[in-house]
Amino acid sequence: MEGQSKNLPSVGILGCGWLGFPFAKTLIELGVHVAGTTTSIDKLGLLGTAKIQASLFNAGADKVPKTILDKEILILSFPPKSKSTDGEWYWKAIRDILNQIQSSSIKKVILISSTSVYPETPGEVSEEYELNIRNTGNSGLYLAEKCVLEAKIPAYVLRFGGLTGGNRLLAKHFAGKTNLKNGNFPVNLVHLDDAISILCSFLLTDFETGVFNICSPIHPSKKELYTNDCRRFNLPLPGYSDDENSGKKIFVKKLLDTTGYQFKFPDPLTYNYTI
Repeated sequence: MEGQSKNLPSVGILGCGWLGFPFAKTLIELGVHVAGTTTSIDKLGLLGTAKIQASLFNAGADKVPKTILDKEILILSFPPKSKSTDGEWYWKAIRDILNQIQSSSIKKVILISSTSVYPETPGEVSEEYELNIRNTGNSGLYLAEKCVLEAKIPAYVLRFGGLTGGNRLLAKHFAGKTNLKNGNFPVNLVHLDDAISILCSFLLTDFETGVFNICSPIHPSKKELYTNDCRRFNLPLPGYSDDENSGKKIFVKKLLDTTGYQFKFPDPLTYNYTI
């Protein structure tokens, strides 16, 4: 394992949360040297136990830790603080980080973004969709992506669908509720295991830089999926209104053509969970 690590890039992860922490542990198992941050003092020990060089870091307030600046690849894995903010804090924090790494050892940046950057446009949506500040579904994400793509360093913007799998069962939020809307909307989700594997691919292979959508290629409707999962886990069934609305379906052809990745969980109806 020690010999293998010499041939692999070192990685700094700003934000060892629900995705960042298991991703970091996977890299450690591969022999990668990993530094990671958390906003919680209580979580420092957990990261350290996993052999991650752990530091406290609050984006927008703190300087990027030296343990991160010494690495070759930077993963920006912290989300906007909340849905209630206007996003200004987030993109300015990303801009500040990019300024700090200009004279560091970092050679590549990967931004964990979201398909929520697209507006709720019915039909298939690809990376070629012409986003701007007026039509984006999330101005903070849009401006953060713009900062990363315009930085003078090779960068990937990975627009993930809704992250689930593991201990995160989305159906729990809809169980037993009635008159739910938009039941015909397709879901755009990605299983945690696929998210980690795809991140590893971008980390270890020099694909053409740019923007990539990442979600399972099969898109059942919200009504079909959450009714199915409530039955699977013996939860009260959700009830949906009879509206005819339709939503966006995230297209992942670019990801598949570029990387050749084969999804472990292509269909959200068959995701596994640890609950």
